[in-house]
Amino acid sequence: MMRKEAVRLCEFITSTQQAECCDLNRALKLAVCNIMCYWIFGRYFDYKNEHLTRLIRGVNAMREESECLHWSLSYQLAKYIPGTKSNAISQSHSDFYSEVASLVHQSKLTMKQSNTRFNYVESLFNEQNKEISTKGYSESYSNTKIISSIRDLLECGVDSTSNVIYRLILELISHPVILRRCEKATDELLKHVDEQPSNKDIKSLNYLEACRLEALRLASCEHPGIRRTCSDTVSVFGYRVYKGTPVHVRLDRLHKDTATWPRPSEFYPERFLDSQGAISIPANHIPLGVGNRCCPGDQLGKQIVRILSFYLINKIVLNVCNRKNLVDDTNNSNGLLFRVSCRAKTYRVGMEFKSC
Repeated sequence: MMRKEAVRLCEFITSTQQAECCDLNRALKLAVCNIMCYWIFGRYFDYKNEHLTRLIRGVNAMREESECLHWSLSYQLAKYIPGTKSNAISQSHSDFYSEVASLVHQSKLTMKQSNTRFNYVESLFNEQNKEISTKGYSESYSNTKIISSIRDLLECGVDSTSNVIYRLILELISHPVILRRCEKATDELLKHVDEQPSNKDIKSLNYLEACRLEALRLASCEHPGIRRTCSDTVSVFGYRVYKGTPVHVRLDRLHKDTATWPRPSEFYPERFLDSQGAISIPANHIPLGVGNRCCPGDQLGKQIVRILSFYLINKIVLNVCNRKNLVDDTNNSNGLLFRVSCRAKTYRVGMEFKSC
């Protein structure tokens, strides 16, 4: 299904570019959201479907309307911070929650009664039914908790996963030598596989995998960090941190520590390769968290990034339309709008299908 969506994404980008300027930000979010909807609800949407449109609108609203708040912070905090659009944020959360609740309700009505492949929603409702049959009610798998958990998966997963992909694409465009090496690797892989490459096949491309890890390191610097609570009283660099104290680990500091990452602001995939060319990941590379409370969508997100980026690199010609790259006036842009985040300037990038 991911390969099908990757091909569809490439076709969407090149077809819309001919008639109008295609927003890569939105295109990637449509593809990522569609994959997640298939995994969560067992449903596959057209890019113009109203459900998919409303979900993307909700994800965008969480990030853009909050302005100084990060999307992962609860909107209830907004009313305590001067200048934030607390009413707009609250309404955006409400609309997003309602759309997710509608999809969850539809999935519950059409649940399979056989032992065939279940989607994520059906698995949760099966656990709910087990709890009800045992206790007479459901506490851990109530409807509210199911809807909230799925909303959080979509809100966090769509934005973070798509952000890593366009960070990777931007870096590859900015480093033509690295891009050509990745293109060559994808071409070589397709010569040795009888069918479409699997996630395992793509993962075997060590240099492309190193590029993904480096993009993930740089993209994670926009994340607010990892929040934990001290389980014991400890001393850190002479400071006494008592048990129960909330601790916030800043990923931007961790992933730009010069002791581990020489030239930390540069895109340098070789830092993830050992002398034999095999993948080597430093212990403090934790963009998706660590421990039992790391990102629950870790493996799914990695697969999405690998497969979508593989097809974009292999099927699409990537080049910078403007040598200065930054464009202030985008109304008459003939290339592809590229947004790294809601606050970044617009990049103009050319994309077209590769000739066979």
